[in-house]
Amino acid sequence: MSGNKMIFVLVAALAACGPKAETGVQEPSKADEGEAAVAAEEASGEAVALDAGSGVADDGEEGPAGHPTEIVGSASQKEVEPAKQIEYDVDVEMQFDPSPGPEGKQAVMQDVADAGVGITMCYRKLVLDDPSLQGKMKVTVKIGPGGVGKPVKVIENATGSDALSACVVKDLAKAQYPKKLAGSKPLLLTVELTFSPVMD
Repeated sequence: MSGNKMIFVLVAALAACGPKAETGVQEPSKADEGEAAVAAEEASGEAVALDAGSGVADDGEEGPAGHPTEIVGSASQKEVEPAKQIEYDVDVEMQFDPSPGPEGKQAVMQDVADAGVGITMCYRKLVLDDPSLQGKMKVTVKIGPGGVGKPVKVIENATGSDALSACVVKDLAKAQYPKKLAGSKPLLLTVELTFSPVMD
């Protein structure tokens, strides 16, 4: 098709240069012009047909002829809700009998807080096997004049976990309490612990 088109252009150019007798080139007839026009239209039609039938989508993927491939949203475009973090903490309340005074109270509270680190770690380990583990526990500690906390007794255990109560007894018993909090008499410390999950 391209060769026929080039010949048609050349003939038209020669015809425009001068008289027909001097060029020796015969003027194309109307029939020839009609055939050339038909050939040009056919060439144009083939090019359009090729473009329409390729079926190439904008993304370079081939689809059915004349129908671009539709791109559906990927999973990466979906919003994913972040998982909620749960912390398991221990709240502690204390009562003293008799009262050891402000300085004695502060010292005992610090000792119980130190023991609470181990108790909290024990609790968080146990909830891996039992995520529903929670509740209150009440414990008494008799602190002698030498600062030793014995015996340690669990008087209430709403958690239902013997393993957790064993951790509480062990950590409160090994704490080193201040000496002579109540003079020569022992001091009875009551500790109430609340084990519960905390949502961020």
